[in-house]
Amino acid sequence: MDFFSILTLLGGLAMFLYGMQVMGDGLAKVSGGKLEQILENLTSSKWKAVLLGMCVTAVIQSSSATTVMVVGFVNSGIMKLTQAVGIIMGANIGTTITSWILSLTGIESSNFFISLLKPSSFSPILALVGIVLLTFTKSSRKKDVGTILLGFAVLMFGMESMSGAVKPLADVPEFTGLLLIKAYHKSRGDEKRKKIIVPDSAHGTNPASAAMAGFQVVSIESAPDGGVDLEKLQEVCGEDTAGLMLTNPNTVGLFDKNILKITEIVHNCGGLCYYDGANLNAVMGTVRPGDMGFDVIHLNLHKTFSTPHGGGGPGSGPVGCKSMLVPFLPSYVVDGEEELKFVKEPQSIGEMKSFYGNFTVIVKALTYVKTLGREGIPEASQNAVLNANYMMNKLKDLYTMAYDEVCMHEFVMSLADLKKKTGISAMDIAKGLLDNGIHPPTMYFPLIVEEALMVEPTETESKETLDEAVEVLRKLYEIAETDAEQLHQAPVTTPVTRMDEVGAARHPYLRYEWQD
Repeated sequence: MDFFSILTLLGGLAMFLYGMQVMGDGLAKVSGGKLEQILENLTSSKWKAVLLGMCVTAVIQSSSATTVMVVGFVNSGIMKLTQAVGIIMGANIGTTITSWILSLTGIESSNFFISLLKPSSFSPILALVGIVLLTFTKSSRKKDVGTILLGFAVLMFGMESMSGAVKPLADVPEFTGLLLIKAYHKSRGDEKRKKIIVPDSAHGTNPASAAMAGFQVVSIESAPDGGVDLEKLQEVCGEDTAGLMLTNPNTVGLFDKNILKITEIVHNCGGLCYYDGANLNAVMGTVRPGDMGFDVIHLNLHKTFSTPHGGGGPGSGPVGCKSMLVPFLPSYVVDGEEELKFVKEPQSIGEMKSFYGNFTVIVKALTYVKTLGREGIPEASQNAVLNANYMMNKLKDLYTMAYDEVCMHEFVMSLADLKKKTGISAMDIAKGLLDNGIHPPTMYFPLIVEEALMVEPTETESKETLDEAVEVLRKLYEIAETDAEQLHQAPVTTPVTRMDEVGAARHPYLRYEWQD
């Protein structure tokens, strides 16, 4: 182990102990000093942080669950936000250090933690007690305790059931794919490749993931037709290019007609091509990313294969790649034909999270695929494209289309002209939709379209619901021209009306004040 590795290890250990000490102080405070007395009886003062660190590290397996617990501490006023950040950093660094130490002994860390605590046996009890305290008590302190117990229950249950995803995580498939690209170049001794090219129309996660993976992000402007500008792509490609990240169809809803030329340019300069599968719903079963020239891909199961999205999670984001990247895949892969076995490649990028992860999410996606079958999968995409074009053509005589041509599964409207004429913005139209019982489409994205509304009706909507949405949008356009103030006040029929968004951003209320 070199000097910097030792320094990093010591720094991580110090942060870990600090974070655990902060947690110990918080737990001691909420217990009224009783926990402090117990620890004094168990061991000497200098080992308290270490003891707590071992216990908490054993249960911290899910960052989302960790957040639940820490929110309980911050919400109850037990500790400051800076201290909570110390806990998260310390605990996660501690988990990493512990896993590394265990790996030296040949022990699988996830199995070690699970066998240590068996959380599924008592986490429901903690959750029940927490809910009872939160619901049926008036005491502020008891509610605080209930919040923390509930947080701990979620934390411990998450270790076995919600601690990750079938390789890789839902929130890091892009990161995983980029690490594969990085490992590939490193294996060839080509470590000068530090740049990832990202179009200006890309999802924000693309440049964020590239930066996380240690790459320098190079953004290129889109061509007037909404696709990749070939000349600008050629200009930025060079010996330091690691790869290109691209969504096709792109975020303005268009399939890039130059896709083969795009991937050829990147490959000719020695880079690899990453396919962001966010818009695969438009082309699944019709075209294959590998045939377009892409080397690695992630699938958004929540956008294409019916699994939960966002608050309806947990999620999962499988990554696929071509053969030259297989040696670098994370964790274990299944190998063999007649006899299957788990194999971990020597050049693997390592663990992205616990082995089993969000297995049931994958089962949902598999069930969806099996239900649709070979004919149903492309039909679903074709219906998505049909629905989007139907709506676009029903609206384009009033609303300005960012790109007035046949779209894929989504189209983007620009309300810039309407705003100049009436003062009604994309936000106002979105709020007006709420008063008509319709969830607004994506607002102000992609960033290359001014006053953007991105409409993605999906394949499941009937002609009747599409016609209803069109009728409402046309009515709102008429109101914008005749009674703009009405839309400025919208929504007025929802439980929560229009909020002061500027005020909320400048002076946020992050805590709920319980009344004794």
